[in-house]
Amino acid sequence: MAQAPTSLLTVGVLLQYTIPLDRQDLQTCATLLGWKEGAFVISGLPYQEGQPVECRQGNPCVVRYIHEGKVVGYRSEIRGGQISPEPLLFLSFPERIEEILLRKHPRIPVHQPIMVRSDELPGAASAPFQEQPVVGVLQDLSIAGCRASLTGSARWMMPGAAVRLEFELPGIGHVTNLSGIVKNISGSAARPLIGLEFQFYRTEFIEFRGWGGTVQKAIEQFVAQRHMPAPVA
Repeated sequence: MAQAPTSLLTVGVLLQYTIPLDRQDLQTCATLLGWKEGAFVISGLPYQEGQPVECRQGNPCVVRYIHEGKVVGYRSEIRGGQISPEPLLFLSFPERIEEILLRKHPRIPVHQPIMVRSDELPGAASAPFQEQPVVGVLQDLSIAGCRASLTGSARWMMPGAAVRLEFELPGIGHVTNLSGIVKNISGSAARPLIGLEFQFYRTEFIEFRGWGGTVQKAIEQFVAQRHMPAPVA
């Protein structure tokens, strides 16, 4: 459903960019800083691995973000960028914005390394559970949790166990110390498949490839970007 652009623009929202570059799509992100209606939109200059993303004037791009529980998207064009006195990116003002209601917890397939460790408190009762982290591969991801195939088991690995997670959101950043709860376990002891529920706003952290934001917002944007089709032309 299309709406007036200014009704769906909010300063501070994390924008997801898909930019065609050298025969491949670059996925990156930056924070919306402002706009001039009918002229341009201003965001922070996207960074990856500590370096500003190459944003060529005239390049098309697709912009997506979350607005009041919905995926918002539009096609745009890069107008220019600057490093000094503040790193900024200028995009053409959207003529049309598509707004699509998200499913409650859409899951997307992923294939990223993950590390899972026990979050049991130290002490006599929990001491036997203090083991080395278990590594594996994320299989799917939603804004509420994930499923992972691990390379081994551990004594603390049981439904209801509190864990800490570390994994990468490609193009967005590296998530560290995200709290979670083991919801279910299947598969074999040598290759368990575990379902995890996220517990946000504790001590989690994300090393952003650009401007800042919360881990929860980053996961929302990552899922939305890959779950929904691009806006219509």
